[in-house]
Amino acid sequence: MKAIFFAIWPYVLPGIAFWCLWDAAKAHAEGRQEDAFMFLLQAIFFMLAEIARALRDVPTPGE
Repeated sequence: MKAIFFAIWPYVLPGIAFWCLWDAAKAHAEGRQEDAFMFLLQAIFFMLAEIARALRDVPTPGE
């Protein structure tokens, strides 16, 4: 179970971010600008979290 979790984890945050972008586009098309803006902010948050996770896993020189 643990192996499955770690195998799919790198795809979770980008998947949530894509879902938020999809909802933002849908809300914008329906004229709900406030909702679209909030979904866009959530997508940015999840992508920044994924970038931080990826950078944390980069080895530093000398390791």
